[in-house]
Amino acid sequence: MKLYQSFRLNSVKEIYIKQDQYGIYDRSNSYNAFKDYTIVNVLYCSGDLHAGEATRQFKGGWGNTDTTVEQTGYKNTMATLDWINSQIGDYLDPNLDSLVISGQSAGAIGAQLWSHYIIENFKAENKVVIIDSYLGVVPKEAGMI
Repeated sequence: MKLYQSFRLNSVKEIYIKQDQYGIYDRSNSYNAFKDYTIVNVLYCSGDLHAGEATRQFKGGWGNTDTTVEQTGYKNTMATLDWINSQIGDYLDPNLDSLVISGQSAGAIGAQLWSHYIIENFKAENKVVIIDSYLGVVPKEAGMI
């Protein structure tokens, strides 16, 4: 079985990438607790912890040249959540047994920032957040999600 993950960059382009078959993605491993789960993987590359919406200028960046970076993590995450919502009923049972939100490294921060919103907006009997590699503490005054 081939697994593909997709994301929308600025809600316009779709990119598909083959996911390696190990860890939670190894559906042939009988010890894998997630082998029967539907997995949606939100890709990350803009340096905004899955929550930014800004254009930034970096002086003397890659190759010692000025670089413009579009940070669209908020839009990418919302596009992913909107896509998941569009699948409910046709492809996903609206009454999930379990919902697992997980993240590693910067994804761990994104999982923490978005977990409350996701838990409030998706119905599931059991809900859990798994954080790997980073525990972020964001003060309420920061105005994050």
